[in-house]
Amino acid sequence: MEEKGLVVISITDEETALVDGFIDEFNVTHPVVILKSSELESLIGVSGFPTSAVFENGELVWTGHPSESSSAISSALKSAKKGSIYPKALSKVRTMMLQGKQDVAYAEILKNEAKYDAETAAWATRVKTYLEQQAASAFESAQGLAAEGYLYRAITKVSGYAGADSPLPQAPAIQEWMTKVEAESADFKKEMSGGELFEKAVAFEKEFEFVEAFDVYRSVTKKAKDTKIAANAEAAMRVIFEGEMAGYNQHCEHCDRKTHKACNKHAEKVKL
Repeated sequence: MEEKGLVVISITDEETALVDGFIDEFNVTHPVVILKSSELESLIGVSGFPTSAVFENGELVWTGHPSESSSAISSALKSAKKGSIYPKALSKVRTMMLQGKQDVAYAEILKNEAKYDAETAAWATRVKTYLEQQAASAFESAQGLAAEGYLYRAITKVSGYAGADSPLPQAPAIQEWMTKVEAESADFKKEMSGGELFEKAVAFEKEFEFVEAFDVYRSVTKKAKDTKIAANAEAAMRVIFEGEMAGYNQHCEHCDRKTHKACNKHAEKVKL
């Protein structure tokens, strides 16, 4: 909806690690800002969570529950400036960022920043700062993920910031860490292939396809036997098994939508 003039920004006061987990789990692509002060809440008039607000030309025009925001957004879009809020000269940079090529986007800015006009230069500086902050945050998160045995997820998280020719300030440290992780892993290839398969199981879980997820997790335990990701897959299988989630139907009023426990009608048997 960006081309129609809609800019989406999420605001939270949660810690970075929790926010990173949320972004990864739900594949969030719009900016998420961690704001510790309550000034914005006061301005919007937050009375509960979640709360959405619609701004039109810098003015607050609506506040309420996200499920009731459609009309306000549609109204605001009628007078919204069409196209991206980013200067046209940064459109290539924006595309690279959306493709996960953060290091290439950063390099593109460095290559052309002397040619930018004042407005574009100001935007470019903000984007560079954003990319540097994201690289630092991703690196911190990746180290935690690797320690927990999610090597594939960790490497994937920072790979867009640390290509061979990455000019990002954090790139050398990330590259050194990645080399160290590979060298210290008992079976790096198995961890990575098992991790990629693990993510497919996670995708099934997000769609509430717990039987399919269980089967893929089992495949991880076999194909990546004796690895950390295999242990994580086994733990994930146990959660589904003990939670009696196999067969859960999100459209069934008798299946527990909070715990995802399947009702007697939809329950399916799985074996550890």
